[in-house]
Amino acid sequence: MTCASILPIFAAAMAAAQQDTPTPTFRAGTKLVEVDVVARSKGEPATGLTKDDFTLLDNGKPQEVAFFSVQSRSVPLPPAVGVAPLPARVVSNRSEPGGHPAGNTTVLLLDQRNTPQPDQAFAIQRIAKFIATRGPRDRTGIYTFGREGSLKVVQEITSDSELLSRAAASLKARDPSYLSPDVSGLSERPTARGRGAPEPPQGHAAAEFTELFTGMLIRTREIDTRQVLEQAARHLANVPGRKSLIWISPGFPLHWKYLDFTPDMLEAAVNLNDAGVALYGVDPRGVAGALSGQTGIAPAEYGGVHSQEQIAALMIGEGRFPAPFGAETTMFLASLTGGLAFGNDNGIEKLIQAAADDGEFTYTLGFYPAQEDRDGVPHALRVAVSKPGIALRYRQNYLASSSAPAANDRAALQQLLTDAVDSIRVELTAAASPDEANPGSWQVKVNANVRDLRLTHEDATYAGGIDVSFHVEGSGKVITKTLKIAIPDDQFAAFLEKGIDTSQTVEATGNTGSVRVVVQDLNNGAAGSLTVPLKGE
Repeated sequence: MTCASILPIFAAAMAAAQQDTPTPTFRAGTKLVEVDVVARSKGEPATGLTKDDFTLLDNGKPQEVAFFSVQSRSVPLPPAVGVAPLPARVVSNRSEPGGHPAGNTTVLLLDQRNTPQPDQAFAIQRIAKFIATRGPRDRTGIYTFGREGSLKVVQEITSDSELLSRAAASLKARDPSYLSPDVSGLSERPTARGRGAPEPPQGHAAAEFTELFTGMLIRTREIDTRQVLEQAARHLANVPGRKSLIWISPGFPLHWKYLDFTPDMLEAAVNLNDAGVALYGVDPRGVAGALSGQTGIAPAEYGGVHSQEQIAALMIGEGRFPAPFGAETTMFLASLTGGLAFGNDNGIEKLIQAAADDGEFTYTLGFYPAQEDRDGVPHALRVAVSKPGIALRYRQNYLASSSAPAANDRAALQQLLTDAVDSIRVELTAAASPDEANPGSWQVKVNANVRDLRLTHEDATYAGGIDVSFHVEGSGKVITKTLKIAIPDDQFAAFLEKGIDTSQTVEATGNTGSVRVVVQDLNNGAAGSLTVPLKGE
């Protein structure tokens, strides 16, 4: 389909576009950088802030906030804050039916690589309690990783309590297979020494060997952990809204003797940040005080955790409680990604809930980096708010990609058609209605956001193209059509406002319930996908 066939769809919008329309906020070929901000005042969400209350800096340089939204799970949003509700029967891959951006997602990551087996067993019991008491509409997933060093999805993200309870019940404590160094013979004293020679310290060789072996073991665990966190980031990148990855783990030292794991963990944080994932640490070791392990009271020293104030006192990530061994890695990752670290409490399910609730009210600021700033290295981010008494947490960096992904690197169409999670790199809305002229057929209308497409600008025209694919559930047929885009400068503002529309008639018979729609940018491979229900009038 050519531009000539697309333009009539926008005749009304184009007629309204004037020659003196201000230059739109758009940079062809750049990627919108989104920064989720948790703002709290006196222990409660700081509501009522507007775009003008925030200042956003990239490597110290002020940025124009091109995108602003508010996400809330429990605090009502004023009408002026959200966008207009979606029309009836219209679905989106980025927002909920009410028009607000998709809410928060919580993923539990049970670390069976760094956690002793008894602590795993204790944590699994508490995970089941959390699942039983979580909100029925909360979107939650359960993942694990073990000694093989790979991510395992026990239950994909869902709000189905039955599926989550079943997944929690299937968790089993596993041996992390910590190896012990064989020091037999190294601690023995020599059988023969020269007359008058001092007796060497017993166990000196064994101590040196054990130290070396321990360093190698921690290094192996660190490599496995970084790989799994990066796998989780890639897996969650297409999930809309803010994602809270709750890493249930004692962690491991950020430094060990001559080893420094900071660069690797910084790389993991950059990957998490680019996927919009905030990491929260929950230490499964429970109370580490004098009575630890000697009583069933939870927690013995502190009389249990019953309030947000008491939970806040156990935020090791904010220095309110001494960090136990290994927690510095969790604290480091949490601070870089806008999360928190919790520990020293037997009520692990309450700590998980506190982590899940932390992002219940979130502001999202988005900006487009200038071409000269896209140098392919991590950039420091800083967010400030004009109103006093408000504490902010947010991602501390982003990767200023120097080039967009090549078109031949795009995700395979088959994967996008069958993936349970929608792709959101291109924002889509769609709706289906019966085709009155063709009984048994449906007309599917799709709209793609022009701001998410990589367009080239030449000869006063923005040019590019998209593939749009349709697959009816239960059928073996995929319909794909290519739309070429060529938008004159004086009409571009209207396209930014209205997007690109297309439609397709599909056949649907029997018990067919939905059609999968995929849009792929031909210039850089960015994709958007969603599932459109087929319902009667």
